[in-house]
Amino acid sequence: PPILPAGDGHSEKEAAPLPVARPSGRGAFLQRLQQEQAEAVQQPPTLQPAAAAVEPPRSTLGGRGRLLQQLGLGSEIKLAVVPPVSTEPVTSVQPPAAAASATPEVASVTSQFRRIQIDPNKKPSVNRGTTGSEVRATANFIPLYLKEGRGIYEYEVRFNPIVDDRIFCEKLLFGQHRELFGRNRTFDGVTMYLPRRLDERDTLLTSVHPITNETHTISLIFKKEKTMGECTHMFNVLFGNIQRELKMVKLNREYFCKELAHSIPQHKLEVWPGYITAVDAFEGGIMLNCNASNRVLRTQTVLDVIKDIITCGGGGDWKVQLQKIIIGQSVMTMRPINIYRIDDIDFNQNPKSTFLKSDGTTMDYVEYHQRKDIEIRDMQQPLLVHRPKPSKRPGGTGLLMLVPELCYMT
Repeated sequence: PPILPAGDGHSEKEAAPLPVARPSGRGAFLQRLQQEQAEAVQQPPTLQPAAAAVEPPRSTLGGRGRLLQQLGLGSEIKLAVVPPVSTEPVTSVQPPAAAASATPEVASVTSQFRRIQIDPNKKPSVNRGTTGSEVRATANFIPLYLKEGRGIYEYEVRFNPIVDDRIFCEKLLFGQHRELFGRNRTFDGVTMYLPRRLDERDTLLTSVHPITNETHTISLIFKKEKTMGECTHMFNVLFGNIQRELKMVKLNREYFCKELAHSIPQHKLEVWPGYITAVDAFEGGIMLNCNASNRVLRTQTVLDVIKDIITCGGGGDWKVQLQKIIIGQSVMTMRPINIYRIDDIDFNQNPKSTFLKSDGTTMDYVEYHQRKDIEIRDMQQPLLVHRPKPSKRPGGTGLLMLVPELCYMT
């Protein structure tokens, strides 16, 4: 409340009394109990006949009480009845007998909960109807039959300095340490699965980059041992590697056959046939889902589109026209094959511009692509800007700059 200044001509008696907050919640409940007790002391006690005794209302069980009632123990547990308030002084308080008798039942239920165990290897229950007629149907799900008692060892692979090209990751890992891993392995760029465990829990290797001759340290960190039924991710990576061995190209989560592409030159288009595969666990076990898919791609690069706009549009508005056409579109890079959404165009940068690496040194985009054995010819083209989502680049910051000459329209 505001404080009045002294010497304003008002006395303490004339000052307005401060408002008193009414109790609420627990305070209101306690105040009501005190009033009832005071009224009970003032009124003389009256005797009620036995026939007029009224059974106290039963309270509705909730929370733990409802759970015990569902388990069949609610009827065996009696709630303690609080005796009426007495005006005589109380010297000692005895626990109610009903509450003491409820303790063994509660302890029994608690022990039952503690004995509950979860078996991860137990097969899921299959709900099947008993009425109606059986209908035979065919679906594009292929069961995978796994041998019992087999397991897989999972390892996390880290490169220092970081290698962002999976092809070079495999060259550094398997090309120079083939005798350590053998031929039976599955690798997705970060996680590696082996049929046997390595001698050391954490293994440290050293490899030399085949182009830059830079020394890389490779750390293999053991994660866990999995059963075959728990390795759905490993099977998805395995089928992806099989499609790569068949010379198929991955676009997002789908694989397409570039060698069987159907060309439409009059429209500068190509149609790539492919498949969508996914391995998951179902009531019938581990199954492979396979669907047919096709992808329509344009055969011209973003640099070709820029040159066409400059040639046909002309004038100083070609940049504005280019932004209207390119921004918001998806483009595809061939090495590595990825699809990116274009969020902006930076006309102040070109392939000769430099960027800051994770180790604090600078490098231009021409040298960066030369390390991947990719040549850039046009040095005056602007750069395309892609803003990656946080979930796609955990721990990473900044933008991805793309060279139009290396990006194909989709």
